[in-house]
Amino acid sequence: MQSNLHYAHTLITNIMLDAKDLINIFERGMPLEETEFAEYLSSGSRHLVLTFTSVREFAAGFTRSGDFLKLRALLQKIEALPVKYLRDGDIQEREVVSASEAFKNSGEPEAIYPYVKRWDYTLGEHPATALFVNYRLDDLIYDIWHKNPRSLHFSEPESKPLKIFMGEQRKLRHSEPKSDKRIFKENAAKWLDGAGISLTDIDHAAWGEWVYGNPKRCPALTLQFQVLREIVRNKGDKPKRGDIPDLAHVPALPYVDLATMDKRMVSYVTQASKILKQLNPQIHYESKLFKDFAALLNHS
Repeated sequence: MQSNLHYAHTLITNIMLDAKDLINIFERGMPLEETEFAEYLSSGSRHLVLTFTSVREFAAGFTRSGDFLKLRALLQKIEALPVKYLRDGDIQEREVVSASEAFKNSGEPEAIYPYVKRWDYTLGEHPATALFVNYRLDDLIYDIWHKNPRSLHFSEPESKPLKIFMGEQRKLRHSEPKSDKRIFKENAAKWLDGAGISLTDIDHAAWGEWVYGNPKRCPALTLQFQVLREIVRNKGDKPKRGDIPDLAHVPALPYVDLATMDKRMVSYVTQASKILKQLNPQIHYESKLFKDFAALLNHS
């Protein structure tokens, strides 16, 4: 592959890649060598978005082989790129807080900012490592590796709650069909309570109807909800271990410009986006999502 690649300058800046694409680039040079990938980012003012999930997935394979020296070198190369870190774990809760305040004040929610300064902050707003200065990505991963390398793996027990949830939802759908809007409203109290909002201060059903009426008010929450509804509707699809990291990135999608996910999850997001677009024509999540980095490059 030629090294003097030229890419059209676009307004796109934040690109969230699935771990499989990071592995293909930095281990296999596919579809670009790492130097070409760095050129691709810098030539278009693009930033690689890393999350807790993507770094965890990337590192997991190396913990099985025990080759930390190789992983360290790759992490240092990744961190040297134009990188942003996105805390995806509490996006939905932060949206709910913003939307509850707006609803009570008859206004519109202020958009949240999910980006943080370092990878350890993707674990939470106040990580135990916050006082460490110049704490590099490879050092962070080494400390986790040293203490418990298995914590970097996505295990079968992690997917069990999803399987139970899907089974319960499919039974309910069969016994008592309900519209997506009604189900969303019925879950509103749970989401508000989970975000620390007192249910005595807000009409949770009215809030749920207000949010679902315009999915842009809580983009991560409504997209995640709708994707799960699409999975529930597909009775022949059984939850898989890989669903956990894929679903973890769904709430982050509204906050990036381009992203890659597993082909199956791309299909579900596309279906969900079409439904949400009926509520707000400005929604076009499917246009920023690709099954791999090669497809994203072809689009660029």
